[in-house]
Amino acid sequence: MSDLLVLFRAPAQCPRCGRSLRDGDGLAVREVDKDYDGLQLRLAQQTHRRIKTGTIVCAVLSVVAALPVVHAFIAPLIFIQTWIWARPLVCAPYARYFSPSRRIVTRCLSRFLVFSLAGLHGHAVIPGVHFATFIASPLIFVVTCGTAWGYHRFHLERERDRRPILLIEKILLVVGALVALAVFAGLIVLALVVGGLVEWLSGS
Repeated sequence: MSDLLVLFRAPAQCPRCGRSLRDGDGLAVREVDKDYDGLQLRLAQQTHRRIKTGTIVCAVLSVVAALPVVHAFIAPLIFIQTWIWARPLVCAPYARYFSPSRRIVTRCLSRFLVFSLAGLHGHAVIPGVHFATFIASPLIFVVTCGTAWGYHRFHLERERDRRPILLIEKILLVVGALVALAVFAGLIVLALVVGGLVEWLSGS
């Protein structure tokens, strides 16, 4: 019980080891405060290796996709591979050090960003264009992962400085939510219309 009370009161020092739990301004010391430069370097090296490996994987898939017989089937796989590398492998390690509110905003916006950029892989299913997949797809992969990486590095620095989410990000989040609701409502209306039309045709 005493341990719970001490934790609830957020003491200035750890009751077990005496280590300071607050900085000079009286704010709680976070992981990002302890060794920011070292943390940033480790994350940068890890992300660079992952993007390099992902580019090789994407290039191999792109070479296979250049074959006319299978390009329509490999293109969705390239999209999925880009999504996995950009979101769980590039973004998630940075988001782990964000505050809950910053994590929610960056997760939503980065999903939209990655989905939009990775969607450019759809060029592989266009007749007469798939032959360029082995050149374009790795470039799209690097741009997608690099943009997501830059966005999260930007917010890691803002997290260290305890700076808030940008106003434009909040606006984009609200607009995105409204668009998603509008699309969802439109799909419901469309389903009702199609269902009514099918019922009317079957009755007549």
